[in-house]
Amino acid sequence: MLPIESETDPQDDDTADPAAVARFLAAGTVDHAAWHDGTGYPLEALAPMNTATRELLVSRLDVNGWREVEVLVAVGTPSARAVLRASCDAAGAGRMHLAIAALRWRPHRHGIPPP
Repeated sequence: MLPIESETDPQDDDTADPAAVARFLAAGTVDHAAWHDGTGYPLEALAPMNTATRELLVSRLDVNGWREVEVLVAVGTPSARAVLRASCDAAGAGRMHLAIAALRWRPHRHGIPPP
């Protein structure tokens, strides 16, 4: 799975946009229908975020399963990979293994080629 490329030049503005992070996290709120349908976060909303905003998102993301793993993989920064590694260590191999397996099966939903 490849990280989603930013449409903005990270050098244009190094100020994080907390409102964009809040909108992204709110859009990923899971109700019964979203859970049942396997709806993830709106990964396409990552494209216009600059690097500072993506880093803020990573710092505020509570990793609980495949949906958050999908976000971390899409962000693809060193800090996102570090959070992913730490989450795998903290959650135990069994739980995160299922999340990673789900990612291998679902990347086509967002036009992301499989690894």
